[in-house]
Amino acid sequence: MISKSITYAGAEAQVAALADDIAYHSHDIDDGLRAGLFTLEGLLEAPLAGDAARDVMARYPDIELDRQVQETVRRIINRLVGDLTEESRLRIAESGVCSPDDVRWHGSPVIAFSPPYG
Repeated sequence: MISKSITYAGAEAQVAALADDIAYHSHDIDDGLRAGLFTLEGLLEAPLAGDAARDVMARYPDIELDRQVQETVRRIINRLVGDLTEESRLRIAESGVCSPDDVRWHGSPVIAFSPPYG
């Protein structure tokens, strides 16, 4: 009989999938801001993007809009990468995985965002 247990992708594939998510969403925010579909002020209510926009607007109130957009998107990417790195480090340590097969059979992803971002 074939087991119906769920397996997960290897760690590298988990990282690649989430890196794609970061790139995709960050690019959409960048495109939307540059196309004028929404403004930095319009992002202020969004949890992650709002924090980034608020920081940029407070630190650099007089820089040109293109630079504000660039700095906001950079902060969003940095926060997501930092969260992904820290949460994954914790999950790997807590899981005790030691091999690629351990990662696949662990029962849940070991590479992930923390709950607020996941």
